[in-house]
Amino acid sequence: MKKIEYLKKIEKLILTKDFQGAEILAIEILPKYEDALIYYFLGICQIELKKTELSIYHLKKSIFLDDKLLILNARFVLGNIYINIKKFDLAENVLRELIAINDKEEKYFLSFINTLIHQNRSVELKSELERALGKFPNSKDLNKLKAYL
Repeated sequence: MKKIEYLKKIEKLILTKDFQGAEILAIEILPKYEDALIYYFLGICQIELKKTELSIYHLKKSIFLDDKLLILNARFVLGNIYINIKKFDLAENVLRELIAINDKEEKYFLSFINTLIHQNRSVELKSELERALGKFPNSKDLNKLKAYL
């Protein structure tokens, strides 16, 4: 089978929520096709399978192998994993890098600002919230965060 066929099969398994099957297939083909998208899919499966540390490793690997726009979501997912396991400084770093690459997604700012709230960084929170509201002035979620100022 060609790499594209494996990728489609893994994606189909993920869409049908067969994360175990997708994980097994991704691990099986990694020695033959070391590919950023395979590592990304593997990381996504491992989040769902509650294998947090493995998920972090594989998402970082996908970012390392391919830092293009395709893998921006890997950074976003990785940042949110760090938030969920309360590693806010790591989440902040990943999400700051993400926003530097693409500042056109409101959800990136929301997660980033969330890290600042959890770290009690009120001065930076104010400036980053103002910056985000400058880009997304009609955002209900960002406007709710004004309560933290």
